[in-house]
Amino acid sequence: MVTTSTSQMLRDAIDSSDAARFSIHDLVAMMHNRAFGLGLFMASLLACLPMPPPIPAIGGVVISFFSVQMMLGHRALKLPHWIGRREISRERLLRGIGRADAWIKWVERASGPRLLFLTGNAGKFLLGFVTLTMGFILLLPIPILGNLPPGLAVAVISLSLIQRDGVLLLGGYVLAVIAFLISGGATLVAIDALLKFSWF
Repeated sequence: MVTTSTSQMLRDAIDSSDAARFSIHDLVAMMHNRAFGLGLFMASLLACLPMPPPIPAIGGVVISFFSVQMMLGHRALKLPHWIGRREISRERLLRGIGRADAWIKWVERASGPRLLFLTGNAGKFLLGFVTLTMGFILLLPIPILGNLPPGLAVAVISLSLIQRDGVLLLGGYVLAVIAFLISGGATLVAIDALLKFSWF
């Protein structure tokens, strides 16, 4: 069961070290078995928050990278060296955790270990496939908030993975289907507009 909150786990790990800066590799090691969920969640924020191009597309690449690892059955999250060596200061890290703390605690109070087979090893292939699809959608230049639906779906799915909450995961799957339909519809509208414009 999840007995320690994600934010508290990070705080405890940071407090146990005297380091002034932490690399992404350090943060992944701190999260232990929650690294996949946290990594996906952080990447989804690049799409959910208002970011200029090509940052949402970078989020899509990272989401796809993590998703493939889950589909292959990797137990530990592996990062390219150029990503893993990036560092963040202790002060900025604690400030970021503080800002997200209330929201994270609300999610943790509302969720918990349920339908564990959906977030366990047997369910991670499907989970990875869905987030991989969302990652590909984020790479497309879809107009009119095209990044938000798939980014939000990945955010909910990642939180369900952290919390081992199969019910929350099902909600994330519903959001993923909606995101797929919205993105597909927006793409068709854009293609139709381009075809009509080309006749002039």
